Amino acid sequence: SLLTTKTGNDQKQMPHVIQCGMCVQIDRFVGNPDFVRLSGGQGWIPRQVNGKDSTVTGQRPEARYGSFWFRVKPERGVKVRLGPSRKATSIKSEAGVYFRFECGEYLRACEIMTVYDENGASESFAKLYRNRHAELLRYDNKEHRLLASLTSPAEWVQIHSADQTVYLEECAAPPHIQRHKKGWRYNAVADAGVEVRKGPSFSSELTGMVLLGGESVMVNERVTGPGERITWLRLSDSQGWVHDTGQHGDVTMIAHSLEHRKVGLSQSCRPPTGGGTGGDQDDDVAYNTIIARLFHGEGDEMEEVSNPKIKYK
Repeated sequence: SLLTTKTGNDQKQMPHVIQCGMCVQIDRFVGNPDFVRLSGGQGWIPRQVNGKDSTVTGQRPEARYGSFWFRVKPERGVKVRLGPSRKATSIKSEAGVYFRFECGEYLRACEIMTVYDENGASESFAKLYRNRHAELLRYDNKEHRLLASLTSPAEWVQIHSADQTVYLEECAAPPHIQRHKKGWRYNAVADAGVEVRKGPSFSSELTGMVLLGGESVMVNERVTGPGERITWLRLSDSQGWVHDTGQHGDVTMIAHSLEHRKVGLSQSCRPPTGGGTGGDQDDDVAYNTIIARLFHGEGDEMEEVSNPKIKYK
């Protein structure tokens, strides 16, 4: 039998909580009908909590493990949740604001879970990358997921829904991402100005801000998608993103310093080799550079995806 949890609480309140949406394998329904035992004898979970069903029986999910890169598709971005379910708790900042990846942003995942309902419709979720992968326990000639990996803290983002709405698009190769704590200075050179967007994509929502021609700004992140010539620049004041090249090839932003312009970065701006499911050269990184920034503050002076020198808590 396979159960999917329907409820989940804050990890700080209870030491062993299986978050909403997690799929667990259980032994046959024997003994106490109010509880079921996790396969491998790892513990028991209630079938109801406060009079409501806390689990449902379902098909075995499909799971993929490794290193995967995705790009956010929806114009308004996607929320990050504690479990692989739209019912799972959404993560908030200390200020009480729901955290989301904006349209065009890249994220790295270490696990992809696809679940099916009774009609065969599927929905899929990606678990944000950590170097702590799922561990399996050998019991009764079968492999079972360890309780520690079921209850360890994780962040999940939906890939697609049961109606096949796509939220994340898998990348064939990793993007090239550079971050600098002190930042780079860029000048807007487009006479008509440069519109600021919420995410690094022309499909992302506009913020309403426009950089005027000749205006100088600080940028602390540069992102170039695989096979793309446009580099997206994150403004250091967190007001949004601008593009260094327009959709028709016109130059819109240029680095103030000659050494930081694309001519001088022609070699380092090439995306790392390998597909989205590869990433062997940096699989030892606990979080990729994006996740380190979002959940653990600033890292070193200069960070690149292909050069994992990041500090973690």
